[in-house]
Amino acid sequence: MCLGFIGITVIGLFFLLGAVRGFESADYPTLFYTGQYIGIAKFLSYMIPMAVLMIVAFVSFSILMSALFDNTAASICIPALILTAVYLLTNQLSLLGGIAQYNPLTYIDIPSVLSGAAANKLSNNNITYQTGEMIFGAMTIVCWILSAIVFSKKEIVFKSYATE
Repeated sequence: MCLGFIGITVIGLFFLLGAVRGFESADYPTLFYTGQYIGIAKFLSYMIPMAVLMIVAFVSFSILMSALFDNTAASICIPALILTAVYLLTNQLSLLGGIAQYNPLTYIDIPSVLSGAAANKLSNNNITYQTGEMIFGAMTIVCWILSAIVFSKKEIVFKSYATE
């Protein structure tokens, strides 16, 4: 309910500010990773689906971590530490720039991926929109499969203890 209220408030403010100040042109030029300029509306049409894929992938990862660790604190802290370390090594220190296209954390800054800034920063031309979609899709599927395996094993163990 709280998220619904926040969502309605944000959408309402968006339309209120748009009505007061204007929405500007949807043809505002934005640099795309291919080197051409596209309108902001088309840029957003790439950005929003990738953001949804990213959210689904990381929620799947969270479910997997909660399945692996029985302790709530561990299921939150350990993945946070791992993800932070990998993000810092890849994106901030550029130590893993050669394999950065396989790291889902490379694609968190969606506008820089779409504009090509992430590829330039890490000197890796394989960091593209399509690669990001494939990585998030693969991450989601792998996390779902592993979560199903872990949950089924825990259910088998739980049933064997319950029958004794």
